[in-house]
Amino acid sequence: MATARQSRDSILITDAELDEPGPRIVFTNASFTKITGYTSEELLGKTPRILQGPKTSRALLDRLRATLERGEVFEGEGINYRKDGSEFYIDWQIIPLRGPDGAITHYAAFQRDVTERRRAEQTLAESEERYRMLVESSPDAMLVHVEGKIVFANAAAARLLGAERPEGIVGMGIGDILPPEHRAAGERRIVEYAAKVTPLFEQTLLRLDGTHVQVEGVGIPITYGGKPAAQVILHDLTERLKLEEQFRQAQRLESLGMLAAGIAHDLNNVLAPILMGAPLLRETSSSAWDRDLLTDIEKSALRGASLVRQILGFAHGIGGEPQTIQATYLMADIVDVLRRTFPQNVGIEQRVPKDIWPIKANPTQIHQVLLNLAVNARDAMPQGGQLRLRAENCELDEAAAGALQGARPGRWVVLQVGDTGTGIPADVLARMWEPFFTTKPADKGTGLGLSTVRGIVEAHGGFITVQTAPGHGTTFRAHFPPAEGAPSVEPPVPLAPRGNGELILVADDVASIRSLADTILSRHGYRVLPAVDGTDALTQFMRTEKISLVITDLDMPNLAGSTLVEIVRRLNPAVKVIAMSGIDTAPAEALRPEARADAFLLKPFTAQEILSLTHEVLNLRAAPAV
Repeated sequence: MATARQSRDSILITDAELDEPGPRIVFTNASFTKITGYTSEELLGKTPRILQGPKTSRALLDRLRATLERGEVFEGEGINYRKDGSEFYIDWQIIPLRGPDGAITHYAAFQRDVTERRRAEQTLAESEERYRMLVESSPDAMLVHVEGKIVFANAAAARLLGAERPEGIVGMGIGDILPPEHRAAGERRIVEYAAKVTPLFEQTLLRLDGTHVQVEGVGIPITYGGKPAAQVILHDLTERLKLEEQFRQAQRLESLGMLAAGIAHDLNNVLAPILMGAPLLRETSSSAWDRDLLTDIEKSALRGASLVRQILGFAHGIGGEPQTIQATYLMADIVDVLRRTFPQNVGIEQRVPKDIWPIKANPTQIHQVLLNLAVNARDAMPQGGQLRLRAENCELDEAAAGALQGARPGRWVVLQVGDTGTGIPADVLARMWEPFFTTKPADKGTGLGLSTVRGIVEAHGGFITVQTAPGHGTTFRAHFPPAEGAPSVEPPVPLAPRGNGELILVADDVASIRSLADTILSRHGYRVLPAVDGTDALTQFMRTEKISLVITDLDMPNLAGSTLVEIVRRLNPAVKVIAMSGIDTAPAEALRPEARADAFLLKPFTAQEILSLTHEVLNLRAAPAV
């Protein structure tokens, strides 16, 4: 309670009596007195109706009562009245507090004065309302700029440029939404259409996520806020261009399919004597150098035959009889080829455990997957680097599979190709699986490599993932189902630093995760308070002393974890917080300024990961008890 008294946010606590005359006030803090003018003594025993007045919304009060009767958290904005009769806007959050038996004992209201913000919004809305009525419903993007700075955007413009709301692009310069290579010409056009109506033009724009969008538009000179300005109307050409590209791709695929059958027959006739003759010559050769050369010739011929099958497979569907094969031999064969053909400045690392499970697959096609990925990795390291080829056994449960696109629970053999190269930019990452899409020069690549890799992996019942960061390399992981009868392996028991009896509040609405976290932490020297949701966690936090760390899921019923973190930070800014989520975009939510966690833990996680992160966060600095 001492923490609540000292909080800079306005806090009011009532009993749980909802029947007439309503709940009675049992506590207010100094911030509440500062906002309303009422002292704590003047309010104790009274109902919150003392703060209501002529403009208090009856609909809002009805929603408030209905929400509290359901035992849920209420959030909203409304008008209250100070002791002197003046009105002010508040941002409300009312949370039911429960006792050990689960029954609601009190309601805690967190209030924030947002009067100035509301007045500013009202003034802005009134000044722009007439203009907005004309353009807001337009399906085309509309921007207004004054001296090259965007001062207005409609919803269509926000969608076009990748912003959630128009406010996300208002204030930006026109140059900020133009790619660097188009910026000079685009800014010259700004001067032109600020003075006169311009003819229809096409332009590439830079979206907020770094991707490009092609538009056609027109500029119209207007006056905005008493200043010369220009209105730009833009139409998205994405769908038209996509249809044109799909048509071109369909034509290329049709041509490829027609050519492939004829090419395959002739090429296979050329390659067959080489493949048949090389083993015979090797048997009669007494020179080790000659035998190695014949082996290289045979492997080159096999790669040529594999390339033919790659084109046929892409054009007509991937086929071939599967066999039970060991990744050990596949990797060894690939590494041998790569060491003979790759430049010396590319180091090659191979790691395959002895107990790797066998897979049932077409060996030539798996060879093609690894070779294509290895060649791409080499091209991503023009100055040299490290190429890593690894294999591992992997078991995914429902939670782990849900975190990977295209994954399914079960056992998998993972073939991994990684590099220390340039990484894949975001705009390329979004399109890299498309047939014929390539960033290489016309004489260096066809754009078939990655699309073929993905097709081969999926045809074998698997899936492929990629992890990349510009400047920090790329790792592809191809997951294949193991052959029937592959033995299971026990995971190693991780070593982790032990706790010293620190009290940890763990909030998660999934019982199994909560229970496992409790068990892992308890067995390693921590004390644990489990909470079934955000409301339960907040109740325990407010009535329990010496909590050193809060570990909370971000998505929970009754009270979201992100809101829980925000409230906990209000009550005690010094407490440590680890946010959890199965969504990889969640770190941005967990680490935002108003609800910043000390660390983020991506589900699914291992025992070692949660123990290591707990130890790391608790030892960042001395943690005052709550």
